[in-house]
Amino acid sequence: MRKNVILSVSVFFIFSVQNVYGFNELLIRFHESMYSGKYNETRAILSELTKNYSDRAETKLALANYMLLMYETSSYNDSYLTTCKKYSEQAVEIIKKSKEMGYDEVFNIISAKAIILKVRVLHKNYLTAAKDLKNIITFFEYALQHEENDKMKIISGMYNYHMETAKEDYPVIYPVVIFYPSGDKQKGLRLLKECTSIKDRNISIKSKIYLARIYRNDEKNFVMTKYWFENLLSEFPDNLFWRHEYIATLKRFNKPAEADAQRLILNEKVKSSVHINDEQRKFLQSDLKL
Repeated sequence: MRKNVILSVSVFFIFSVQNVYGFNELLIRFHESMYSGKYNETRAILSELTKNYSDRAETKLALANYMLLMYETSSYNDSYLTTCKKYSEQAVEIIKKSKEMGYDEVFNIISAKAIILKVRVLHKNYLTAAKDLKNIITFFEYALQHEENDKMKIISGMYNYHMETAKEDYPVIYPVVIFYPSGDKQKGLRLLKECTSIKDRNISIKSKIYLARIYRNDEKNFVMTKYWFENLLSEFPDNLFWRHEYIATLKRFNKPAEADAQRLILNEKVKSSVHINDEQRKFLQSDLKL
């Protein structure tokens, strides 16, 4: 019965997005569906983007982000990571052919390269990642000089914070990054917090999840970690993977009662969800890992 429902929902979304929305509207719907946890809709929108806008860097980035999501929510299947890297590299090649390099192009090329860097780090290729960063340092410098633009502000916030933590977390790369512009963790946090209240929802939501993870992983601040996770889940209660991540976070901070309460909510939502596939369902029902 559940498979029939899932198939019906998928078919509905495939036909509902065709020839109705333009490119920018499809991108907005893509991000909203990802954040809302409506992955059947996400796949339908990706199909439409690929069909009509396959030559756009944003389409390649959307595909890369979806593959990264699948990697993180499907028991870390490395094939997803390989495909994710491929789409990111294709996005970079498209952007390089652009005649102009404005805010959107800088944001997109850094977004694509950031995914490639993440793949390098996941494979523990730290020195390669540091050298890759050298190829786009001029784009980061551009962002640092144009913080009046919202897209450049979130890049500057991430750069300022993580340039300092990277030196602490990965000392092997210190000889390489020492020549890059210095970061400032407090400034980075301030810029990211400013980004949470801007009109661009994609930037606003991204900054919130960045802050939740920064306060958990780097600052070890439970109060702020809880604040940002609950802020996200209040807006996107059906994003099962953010809830799954929040449960693991509560367990990490030794909050078993709160973790159990969230687990009950998650279990009920997993049972009724028509937006996840069998692989994702299995992941959500497995032992919590973070």
